[in-house]
Amino acid sequence: MNDQFADQFAEPEIGGTALRFVGPLPLWAGLLLATVAAVLAWRFYLREAGHLSRGLRWGLPALRSLTFALGILLLCAPVLTHTTVEGELGRVRVLVDGSESMTRLDRHLPEARKVRLAEALGRLPEGTADRYDATPADARPTGDRAAANAAAAVDPLPRWRRADLLLAEAPTAILPELRRRHVVSVRTLQGPTLTPRDLPVDGAEEAEDEAAPPTFAPTTDLATPLADGVGPAAGDAAPAGGAAKRAAVVLLTDGRHNAGPSPTEAARALGEAGVAVFPVLFGAEEPAADLAAVSVDAPDLVFKTDTVRGTFTLRDTAPPGSRFTAEIVSKGDGETGVGETVVWRRDLATTGAGDRRVPFEFDVEPLTDALTETNDSPPGVLSARRESRSVARSVATLDLEVRLSPLPGEADAENNARPLRLAANLVPRKALLLDGRPRWETRYLRNALSRDPRWEVTTVVVPADEQTLPRGEAGTTNENGEGVFPSTRAGLLGYDLIVYGELPPSLLTAEEQGWLREFVGARGGGLVFVDGRRDVLSELPSPTLTDLLPVTRGEPLPEPTAALRPTPAGTAGGALGITGDESTDETFWETLPAPQTLIAAEALPGAEVWLEAVAEGGSEPGGGGVHPAIVVRPFGGGRVMYLAFDETWRWRYRAADLYHQRLWNQLAGAVMPRPYAVRDELLALDTGGVRYAPGASAPVRAELSRPDGGPATGVPVDAVLTRDGRVVGTVPLTEDPDVPGAYRGATGPLEPGEHEVSIRAAGFAAGALKARTNFVVEPPVTVEAADTAADPALLTAMAEASGGRMLREEEIGQLAALLAPLSDGRVIESETPLWQSYWWFFAVLIPLTLEWILRKRAGLL
Repeated sequence: MNDQFADQFAEPEIGGTALRFVGPLPLWAGLLLATVAAVLAWRFYLREAGHLSRGLRWGLPALRSLTFALGILLLCAPVLTHTTVEGELGRVRVLVDGSESMTRLDRHLPEARKVRLAEALGRLPEGTADRYDATPADARPTGDRAAANAAAAVDPLPRWRRADLLLAEAPTAILPELRRRHVVSVRTLQGPTLTPRDLPVDGAEEAEDEAAPPTFAPTTDLATPLADGVGPAAGDAAPAGGAAKRAAVVLLTDGRHNAGPSPTEAARALGEAGVAVFPVLFGAEEPAADLAAVSVDAPDLVFKTDTVRGTFTLRDTAPPGSRFTAEIVSKGDGETGVGETVVWRRDLATTGAGDRRVPFEFDVEPLTDALTETNDSPPGVLSARRESRSVARSVATLDLEVRLSPLPGEADAENNARPLRLAANLVPRKALLLDGRPRWETRYLRNALSRDPRWEVTTVVVPADEQTLPRGEAGTTNENGEGVFPSTRAGLLGYDLIVYGELPPSLLTAEEQGWLREFVGARGGGLVFVDGRRDVLSELPSPTLTDLLPVTRGEPLPEPTAALRPTPAGTAGGALGITGDESTDETFWETLPAPQTLIAAEALPGAEVWLEAVAEGGSEPGGGGVHPAIVVRPFGGGRVMYLAFDETWRWRYRAADLYHQRLWNQLAGAVMPRPYAVRDELLALDTGGVRYAPGASAPVRAELSRPDGGPATGVPVDAVLTRDGRVVGTVPLTEDPDVPGAYRGATGPLEPGEHEVSIRAAGFAAGALKARTNFVVEPPVTVEAADTAADPALLTAMAEASGGRMLREEEIGQLAALLAPLSDGRVIESETPLWQSYWWFFAVLIPLTLEWILRKRAGLL
């Protein structure tokens, strides 16, 4: 074994003499009593020894204190342990798996293994397992006592606890025997690192089964701790001589390796360094009968009248044919007395096939139709407190849970539920459609959005014979029932989306053109330009509106395009997705009618092309090339989208609103700002989603107003973050230079728990800013829970690669014989019970005698 590997196994040398205390009184209690006795002795002598010399004033109480201390320490039973080594000892490193899978119970362990394991734990008499195995199964009485006693002994013990018992705490513990022949160290595998593991020195006294558990790692890495410090690379020759036989690794694990390099290769490197690995397999080799709700895939934001469609992943390792119920439950509100409500239910049967996806759908409206601006919570709406009537919510949080009914004898019923948190938009979005003529594009877009309850649509089309823009109060109609352009700045800024078609810019005043620019840059709204063959957008005034365009426009292509193709940037945001699968979506876009007329355009720097149009011949030599069809670019606080064609209405061919309406909703959602979740008189606040993964960061948006209604600018603003009712940090917010009164920031990595965000701003009273937002960080289902069955194949491969042997936990008693060749020496221990020896007797008698003599000479007797 080379020096580098020997360093890995370096332990303090065995030998020498050590003082131990083995009595019924703990050492700390003995020292405490001795201190109390010393204080009393000093107080006694202070009263009667004031006239004595300095030496006696100090010496007499010191002798009395020493006598008391030695007498009291007798109750601690001091023992001198002498350790000597004969011959040369081998070195054994015992590694105990400290991952979460070691917390599993193995109630489904085969009965024969339970009996042998209970015997190894000392819970059954020696020879019980042999007699059990020798009895034919049909000859065993019903309710066999050995099997029943074994189940009672093994079933309550998790894997990590059985490992500790078998190592050091059971009457038949293996560790004391190993320590008599080898230098033994015990470590815990915590992911890729090793940590000390505290175990008793001997197994004379069996510890309680309820011993405090250690901490557990979320992953299992069986390779890195073995590979670190091994020394020679794989393929190097083993060290010559007997040194190659002097070390071994004992690995107690279930074999569920799920992180790091190959453990078989690490074991092979150990074997080539002369170190054998002896894995000890813990746990049942068959998966336990279990149902688990692993994950939920559902939209983060829905409208209050939507039907939620999603899927949840179900892990099924139970025998086929067992019936159970899956349901989604609205968790209710304890403060209002509203109980739980089942919003979706389905009867299912187990298949034992592992993971499968289960689709679901339910209506949100029953959960939100009782919502008011004062946030009087309906069933399922999360309401941690009653909010002031001055706080209005535009987004409500729906707190639901996916539940699976437990099976009889299920291994772990606690994983049968998974939270589902949704944000429900309570307020319809407002859209303004502007066009200079009643194009098919504008008509069908107006109809598609008007039929959708998520929208309030105003359509302004300038009649060809008037060339006058109708104006009026935002959202109203004129005497002809036609929509009007807002006559005020506030009216225009109240919209969320503006679709600008071929409206001649000359119909807008310079002030109104400035409103459009402010709508995107300062309001943060979404603006969509829909180009057409009349070249109206070339008339946009510069720089007020031309700066908004994300492209440099050209002339219409001479020939119709052949196909549409989404770009990676377009599919990444989800705005162009239909099926959720990138390759399937690409095929879908190829089937949609391509534009007959496309304006040649070039994306400006900072813009993203989301959709391309392929002209006849495509990118082939002599072909028409590939041209941007949909381009998006941020501008100030908002986003601008440009469509180089006005023929999305053709997408309704044989599909009606199925794709046309959905794609426009997705495109609009991609450019519109997310609504602020909650607002009061002075503050609007939003923190993005209502659920996050651990380690993610939540965006914080705040819009602060002065009491007079103007934006509060230049104010130091902090977001206060609490988790499970405790303040865990503050997030300094930065003022948005493009949007007066708007502040932005982001939290640090989030930890699991219920979170609340409030705002603290200089110059505002503590109770003035009442708006609060909530979100949850859901703990993930770790890879340790994916498969809890032990893996004997991996451990067998590790043993064979290193020259060791795999054992099952009930066979751990064989380790002593297997490791015996490592050592040609032994450890000899002897004890001297000082508390029973003359040495301690004289140690007490001598100071007592000296004190008596000195007291007599001083005339104190």
